[in-house]
Amino acid sequence: MIIVDSNKQLIEINSDFINLRTTAEERTELYHFCSLNSLKKIITSKSLRLNNLNNFINNDDYEKRGIGKEFLGLVFISCLTHSKKNKNLWCEFGDDGRGAKLTFKYSGVFHDELFDKNRMIEAYSKDDDLICKFGFSVSNTKAKQLTTSPNFSTNIITELILSDVKYSNLEPQSTVDINNENYLNLSNVSRIVLQKYADEFETRVIGILRSVKGTTIEDISYLLVPLNLDKYPLNIEYGRKVSKNEKDNIQNML
Repeated sequence: MIIVDSNKQLIEINSDFINLRTTAEERTELYHFCSLNSLKKIITSKSLRLNNLNNFINNDDYEKRGIGKEFLGLVFISCLTHSKKNKNLWCEFGDDGRGAKLTFKYSGVFHDELFDKNRMIEAYSKDDDLICKFGFSVSNTKAKQLTTSPNFSTNIITELILSDVKYSNLEPQSTVDINNENYLNLSNVSRIVLQKYADEFETRVIGILRSVKGTTIEDISYLLVPLNLDKYPLNIEYGRKVSKNEKDNIQNML
C-alpha cells in the first residue's frame, strides 16, 4: 500500500530544472520507440503507458536514487525522444528493428494536446489487474493555472509534467528536508539520467500521484494515460525487420 498526500510534496519556484520543462514544452514533435506488442497495446487501449519507478531495476536502478522510499510508488514515467534518427534507439527500444517508431506532431504542448481529458487514467497492478480510475491535471510552465480534468470517482489525481532530462553522474536530489520533515520535490523528480545515456535525447512524461489529503491506495505498477488519437492519429514507421504481414495486421487494427 502507498500513501498519497500532496502535503508532503512541494515545488521549488527557483529550481534550476525549470529550463528542462520550458525546452520540452516548446517542442512540436516527439518520438516513441517500442516493440510491436507495445504498439498493439497502445492501439487497443488508445493510451500511453507510464511505468512506476519501482519497476526500474538492475541497470535502471539509478532512476530511484535521491527519492525516499515512501515516495517511489507515487512517480511514473514514459520515455520519448526528440532525436529524429538514432540507430541506438532502434536497437534498444525498437526491438532491434522488429518494432516501430511513433511520431507525434502537434501544436501547443505535448501532454496538454495529446492526452484525452474526456477520459480517465487507468491504474493497474503488477498482475495487470485494473485497480482504479482517476482524473489528471496537466502542469506546464506557460499556464497561469493547472488545466484540470473532472475528478469523478476519487480524490486522487495524477499531475502530468513534460520535461527534458539532465545527463549527469551526480546524485540527484528529488527530496527536500524542511524542519526535519521529508518532502518530494516536484521540480526535479526523475530529471537526472546517467551521462552514458546522453545519446537518447530523452524527453519525459512524468506522472505524480496527488491527493488533497493522506489517502491509502493499493500499489500501482503502471498507468495508462488516454491519448487523443482522433485529433492526432498515430504516425508509424516500422523497423527494417518487420514483415509485410505484421504491418498489415497493425493496419487492420488501426
